[in-house]
Amino acid sequence: MKYSVIIPVYNGENYIERCVDSCLKIHKDIEIIIINDGSTDNTAQIIEHNYDKIDNVKLYSIDHSGLSIARNAGIEKSSGDYLLFLDADDWYKSSICELMDEDILRDIDVYFFAAQNVYEDESNLVIPQKPYPINEEKVYQSEDIWKLCNDNVIEDLMPHHAWRGIYRREFLIQNNIWFINGLIYEDNPFWFEVIKKAKKIKYTNSIYYNYYIRHDSIVNNNTNEKNIYSIFKIIERLLPNEENITDTYIFTLTKKVIILINNCERKTNHLVLAALDDNKIIDTKKKLINKIDKLCKADKINFLLVKYKLISNIVLFLGLYNKEMLAYCIELRNTIITYFKKQMECWDLDVRGKKIGLYGNGIQSDVTVNAYNRLFGEIKSNCYYIDTYLPSYKMEAFGRDVINVKDIGKENIEQVIICSSNWHEQMKKSMTELWPQIKLFDIYEECKDSLYGVFNNNYLEIFLRLDATKNKKRVILLDTPEYSNIGDHIIALAELNFFANQFPEYELIEITNVEYAFYKCRLEKQIKEDDIIVITGGGFFGTLWKEYHYDEALDALERYSENKIIIMPQSVFFIGNGTETYIKKSVELLNNKNVTIFCREHFSVETLIKIGIKDTNIKLVPDIALYLNYNNVYTKEEKTAIYIRGDKEGLLGIKEIQRIYSYMNSFGYDVVGSSTLYHRQIIPKEERALVVNEKMEELSRYKVVVTDQLHCMIMCALTGTKCIGFNNISRKVEGVYDWLKGLKYVVFLEDINDFEETFNKLINMEENNNFNINFEQEWGIIMNTIANIS
Repeated sequence: MKYSVIIPVYNGENYIERCVDSCLKIHKDIEIIIINDGSTDNTAQIIEHNYDKIDNVKLYSIDHSGLSIARNAGIEKSSGDYLLFLDADDWYKSSICELMDEDILRDIDVYFFAAQNVYEDESNLVIPQKPYPINEEKVYQSEDIWKLCNDNVIEDLMPHHAWRGIYRREFLIQNNIWFINGLIYEDNPFWFEVIKKAKKIKYTNSIYYNYYIRHDSIVNNNTNEKNIYSIFKIIERLLPNEENITDTYIFTLTKKVIILINNCERKTNHLVLAALDDNKIIDTKKKLINKIDKLCKADKINFLLVKYKLISNIVLFLGLYNKEMLAYCIELRNTIITYFKKQMECWDLDVRGKKIGLYGNGIQSDVTVNAYNRLFGEIKSNCYYIDTYLPSYKMEAFGRDVINVKDIGKENIEQVIICSSNWHEQMKKSMTELWPQIKLFDIYEECKDSLYGVFNNNYLEIFLRLDATKNKKRVILLDTPEYSNIGDHIIALAELNFFANQFPEYELIEITNVEYAFYKCRLEKQIKEDDIIVITGGGFFGTLWKEYHYDEALDALERYSENKIIIMPQSVFFIGNGTETYIKKSVELLNNKNVTIFCREHFSVETLIKIGIKDTNIKLVPDIALYLNYNNVYTKEEKTAIYIRGDKEGLLGIKEIQRIYSYMNSFGYDVVGSSTLYHRQIIPKEERALVVNEKMEELSRYKVVVTDQLHCMIMCALTGTKCIGFNNISRKVEGVYDWLKGLKYVVFLEDINDFEETFNKLINMEENNNFNINFEQEWGIIMNTIANIS
């Protein structure tokens, strides 16, 4: 049995040797086909020099035509029984030879394997990609895969990359499966065709592929018109003409379309958007909508929900639509909301004292709660999250206990609401067997697709708020968190309080980091030149946290350069590959006369001045989290705590942490290890204050806290909790501590040598409940800056 590895390459002189060498090590019966796609560097010369005398390495050169044509040329030139696709900057692990076995591949059309990411920016850091949610022993068919895609996030758990598989060549040829010429994102239709037509599909979670992630950002990798029109062509290609197509295929297609649209819009800058032919885009959308209408004729909620998600994402893509399209989206949405409102109105969650179980302990249950809050107001009943596997009372989520399904009876729960579209059948079975007497509501009885995307992660929600306030004075607060870092949520909470208190005459519109990343082009169509743009504070200016943070901040600075822009108190830090490019872009955008950047410590001020930012654009103020007041006082427990970073910002080593823990433990108090990361992947805006208050209360109960997390130190300052702070890589802990030096109960240490003495002093220090933090003068600097704008 012979194998052909197809390697398309364009200007890959820095990577091609590693790529080809990895192939030469894996199997004796391997044919390496390199398609030189019109490279203008030394790629061809390197291949000829290194591999000219190796018979199984074959080089073919073509005019620069793109990845699809290069891969198709490789398929035509190949002679192997099985084909693999390898990108020129990636490489195989030698263990891939385990799959190249006649007994393993016999009669299999495609065998998918796992991969790992190798990051150029972080000294070749290796992180395994998420495992497939599969049984490695099972042979799958198309419908099995569509069902798996509906139960999981298609992008993460059922990825589409062509290089993840070994394909039977005869299967591809007989079914006329090729890469579509002239497209970007060509792997997507290829994957759908393979899954649709394959009779035997297998998966393994063994990692055989190294996927190299090079320096890549909004600074140097914006999309273009070709990318955008490729999206439309792919959607048209994926929309089937067959009338007997299954629901599961449509649901899978919808998930993929949303991912493609979001990722494309995220990389579309304002210059590309301005150059598009609006009428051409709108006409293309009309054709797609007509096709979807014919495809999804059924009026069942199942189809209505997926139809709404599909059509609304296509219509609102790039913010280019006409009134009729927008009205159609709103009509569909209202139909969906009416359905779910009818489902929820009998839940009676506004009855105080009533005990309700929310079956599901994750994002879908959070989405259900959020939907009910928006439709009916605040939930007043006592709610519990129910989990099939976790032991009871070991966890809380947003102030609610998580209990095991077997313990429902202990709490005298009166009714249970199933909140999972993926597992509702199993949940219903468990409830019927264990608690048949308890009233059961299943929101997904008729609807198999998640509520996610109707309220949460829905641009129409934002559009309606922007449209309703278009004639008013507005502050647009950008880049606030949805992720689990409580420190960034305390910043957002303080900012919301600050603007509500100091500028009540303004409408405040909050746009989270994820919303801005995915909806930036749509927002551009709605934000006015007299809106004040405010970028949230934090520690993400620079190259330390580029993705979803600084990239988006730079985009906003460029996209709204004519607006007045306020950057709330930030830390600025540049490190790693691509620094020069980022600094150049930063200087260009931050020197705009319309921009004011507030820094929360002097290191960041010095960094900005050093790279060339005018000092007139920079102002030094405290971290905005210190604007919050926290007056609750809790009895100290016999506990101390360690809050230490586990990411790339941390400086303390394992031995130092062990030394800290050992000394703290010697005092006889319980030593708790904790973090300012919440145990939910997403913290909804509606739950932000609750999560922050929970963490404040937790910290206020400890006798002493040791941390290298900036906002742990700040929350200790706000709650009067004795604290020792250590530095992080950007020195923001040290810098912000300058504002807290007057607090005797908060101490910053340069290194660990003085730790024991300092801890001993703090543990014996008398508790102080009369703490007061006042920066009225500094907040006045921010207020005056904004007032002068208005």
